Order: sequence, then C-alpha cells, then structure tokens
Amino acid sequence: MELYSEIQRMANRQAPTIGVSCNIQPFNREFGDWGFKARKSSNVYWLGSYLTHYLAKDLSTRNGSVAGRALVSNGAKGYLCHGPYLDLDPGHYCAVANGVWITRGVTCNADVCSGKGAVLHAEETLVDLGAKGTEWSLPVDFALDEETTSVEFRLMVPDEHQVQLNTVTIVNEKMVMTILGLEPDSHAANRGVEKQNSGSTLIFPVQMSSKIGLRVGTTLQTTGQEGFLCYGPYMTLSRGIYRVNLMGSIGPQGLAGAYADIVCDAGKKGIHNEPLAITPFNEYVDSTVGKPWMFFLEQDVSDLEIRLWVSNQTEINLCGIVLQQIEET
Repeated sequence: MELYSEIQRMANRQAPTIGVSCNIQPFNREFGDWGFKARKSSNVYWLGSYLTHYLAKDLSTRNGSVAGRALVSNGAKGYLCHGPYLDLDPGHYCAVANGVWITRGVTCNADVCSGKGAVLHAEETLVDLGAKGTEWSLPVDFALDEETTSVEFRLMVPDEHQVQLNTVTIVNEKMVMTILGLEPDSHAANRGVEKQNSGSTLIFPVQMSSKIGLRVGTTLQTTGQEGFLCYGPYMTLSRGIYRVNLMGSIGPQGLAGAYADIVCDAGKKGIHNEPLAITPFNEYVDSTVGKPWMFFLEQDVSDLEIRLWVSNQTEINLCGIVLQQIEET
C-alpha cells in the first residue's frame, strides 16, 4: 500500500498542470484467482493474469525434435506436441498454435482434451492451402463447464510431412472480459468500439488492423516481428485532453523499445508519441502495458488512429485500449 500511496502522490503533483485529478488504486488479486493453475513441471514461458504461453520446445512430443525454441516433426505420423496439462476453471478459452510449413500440402488435426485424451473438448483441422507464405496459425476455441484437470493441446501431424511448431498460447476469455470491466459472458469479437458507463471508450484489438500480430481469441500478441502491432480504429474525436490505457500482459522480454503514437489524416499527421515504460505497479497487476498516458487534440479529427509499434524483442499481449476524454478545451 505504501508503494501505491507514493504513486498517488506523484500523480497528484502532476495533475494541476492539466487541470484533472488522478486516482490510482491498488489491485489486490493474486494470479491464482484468475483461472490458471499451471503446474511447476509445465515449463510455462509466460504466465499472465489471463494467459499462459508455451515455447514448443517445452511441450511433450512423440515425433518431433527440438530446433531452437521450436519443435519440428520427423516425418513419422504422431503428436508433434501434447500438453501442458493445465488445471482450469470453468469458462471460455482459446488455444492458438503457430508455426511454419516445411513440406507443403499438409493436413493436420488439433484438439483440446483432458483425462489423457479420454475427454475431447474441441478439435480443428489445419490445412495448408498452398498460400504464398509458409507461416501458419490455428485457433481452437473451447469451453469448460466445470473445473477440469490435465487439459492439453495436441497437434497430430501425418507421415511423410514435416511441420514446425513455434508456440502455443491459451487465453482465458472470461478473465479478459473481467479485466476490461465487462460482464464475464461478453463476447468482444461481436463488438465494435463502444462507450462505457464511465465515459470511457473501449477499443477491442479484434477491431484494429495488424500485419504482424497473432490473434489469440479476442487479444493480439507479438510474434517477434518489428512493426506496428496494431493501428486504427479511425475514430471521430473532438478537441480536448485524452487519457489512454493499454490493457494487456507483458512477456519475459519486456517492452524492448515499444512505443505508441497518435496520428490522423491517414497517418500523415502526427499528434503524439509515447515511449512505453513499466510502472512500479506492473509488478503487482498484470493488466496494463506501460503507464497510462495523455495526449491533446488541438482540433476535431475524423480518422484518429492509435498505433502500437514493437521491436523484434518486444513481448506484449494486448487485450484492449481504454480511451477517456478528461477535459474539453
């Protein structure tokens, strides 16, 4: 509490310069409250309040060999990966695997199961349609009606083909909605940019554009590529002072030079640039990407963009952007 009190005093000292008051509250929930109970033996690379992220090399395999952080199938039929055997609370989840086609024209089967394969929760087919690129990703949505133990993601690869698996991420959609202040049964994929009761505007990543991001359920995640993780949503805003809060999770490698900016006129006019920094309370609450920041609009705009630039070392999962006008001018 002393840490938060000091943050509050610092914020209040700065508030008079913009004519508003700040109210930073401590967030006292532990990771165990959020629905993920990863076992110590599961080798999770990135454990957030609403996600678990695994490098392929840390998952079990029956026909794969480790290649750096990845797993590569050896040409024999079998499960390229299985695991990580999570104990999960009831709710809606999305598991996303991504990797690279080594041989083309492959059809693989993926599923989420428990009880050593006895209970099947969801399954999907991964097909190489011969597109120009070799990268692939596969989402598998699943729902649990009760607390379930030993949940695993499995990827079956046929014989005479080679497939590379890079990562597997599992997102608890119920917890994403809770972090964003929505009802747990809300579905962000069916929403647009919307106003909240607090006067804030909530922007969902699924409503923004991305050329380098991996879509994991309703969230957007970095993939080790440099560039704009997201841009949009081309909003109409009036003159005034605004506060922005990027909601999400930061991975082990951190922000690594990431920044956000505000532009309009199809990106030709820059309004604000904000280098992202981890604030002290990020050590206690895994729901904000850097500190909240502000920008000033000198005039009304009709196509405002919020862009998030990342380096090839940045590790961010973005679950929402909260925009609030704090003063009209």
